[in-house]
Amino acid sequence: MATFTFESTIMEDGSLAVPIEVAAALGLRNGDTLQVQIDSTRKERNDPTATMLDRAVYEMSHRTPEQVAEAQTRAMDAYKPVRTVPAGKTLADIVSGKWPGDETDAQIDAALKELS
Repeated sequence: MATFTFESTIMEDGSLAVPIEVAAALGLRNGDTLQVQIDSTRKERNDPTATMLDRAVYEMSHRTPEQVAEAQTRAMDAYKPVRTVPAGKTLADIVSGKWPGDETDAQIDAALKELS
């Protein structure tokens, strides 16, 4: 039995892509059945090595649509804008570089991409 290691992204329909070179090396064809073992690299909520950012990403990415809608409603009710965004500026212009933690921009960017 051959073993290959590769990364794959879960598609909207729940499917995973097998790289063409792996499929060719294994002689896979449409309709073949595979046995898959998943090792997730995502840090779980209770992982003792997880940072606060890891835990926040986990919590944010494991919410139901109802929880998301409820959080949006609470946020809009609780955080009324103190002032408007100045003409010619975006919200990103105003908050850029103001993150209160010690994470790097790359870590924040990765977390935001994972949440998108």
